[in-house]
Amino acid sequence: MASSVDHEEECRSRLLVSFSLVTSAPVIAVLREYTILQLSEKLKAYHPPLEQRSGEDIVEILTKEGYDKNKMKIGRVNLGEMIKESGFQFDAFTFAKLFVNLTDIDKKQFVSFDDITDPKVYLDLLTEVPNLPINDKASKVRIIRNRCGHNEFLKCDEEATEKLVELLKEITMKTKPTKTEQDPIIKEIEKWEKRMTRFTNENLDTLDDILELQEVVNPWLHIAIDDPKMKQLVDTIMQSLCMY
Repeated sequence: MASSVDHEEECRSRLLVSFSLVTSAPVIAVLREYTILQLSEKLKAYHPPLEQRSGEDIVEILTKEGYDKNKMKIGRVNLGEMIKESGFQFDAFTFAKLFVNLTDIDKKQFVSFDDITDPKVYLDLLTEVPNLPINDKASKVRIIRNRCGHNEFLKCDEEATEKLVELLKEITMKTKPTKTEQDPIIKEIEKWEKRMTRFTNENLDTLDDILELQEVVNPWLHIAIDDPKMKQLVDTIMQSLCMY
C-alpha cells in the first residue's frame, strides 16, 4: 500500500497535469464551441427574438422561466445599453453577459468569445446558465479546475482526475458530430491522461521530453503556488527545461 507521501506526490502530479489539460488549446476550443452551441440553441426558443425586447422585458421573460435574477449579472450591465452596443444582435455572447461578467476578465475588454482563452469562463457559463443539458457535468469539471487553481492537490486524486478526463471526452463528443473531428481532440485528452502520474519525485530525473515539460509547466507560470512542495515540483521542471 502506498504511503501518504507517495499519495501526496501522485496527487500533486495529477493536479499539475489536470490544470495543464483543462487549459490546453484544444480543450478550450471545445469548451468555447460547446458554450456557443448551447447558448445559441437557448436563444432560438424566444419569439419574438430577445433583440426585439426591452431590457426590462428580457429580465421578466427570463425570471418567469425560472432564471434566478439574483444570480444573473444584471446589476453589472444596463440591458438596454448592452443590447444597443451589440448592434441589437442578441447573440450568444450578449446572452452570456447576463450570467458572467465578460467585460472585466483580467481587466481586459472582450468583444467576442474568440478573445477568451480562460476555461473558467466557459465552465462558469455551462454551469450558471439554467437548464443546459450539461449543467451538472460542467459544474464537476469546474470544481476540479478550481481545485487545481487553488493548489488543493489532495482533492485531485485518481477518481477526480479520471472524472475530469471522462467529462472532457463527453463534451468533445457532444460538440463534434463526426469521429474524424473528435479523434484529434480525444487523442490530445488521452495524451494528458497518460501523463497524470509522470511528475513524481522518482520520475523527475528521467524526464527529458522538452515539449512535454514545456506543455505541463507553461500554464503554471502565472499561478500563485502556496504549497512549498508543489512550488518545488514546478521549479524542478523549469530547471530541467533550462538544461536542454
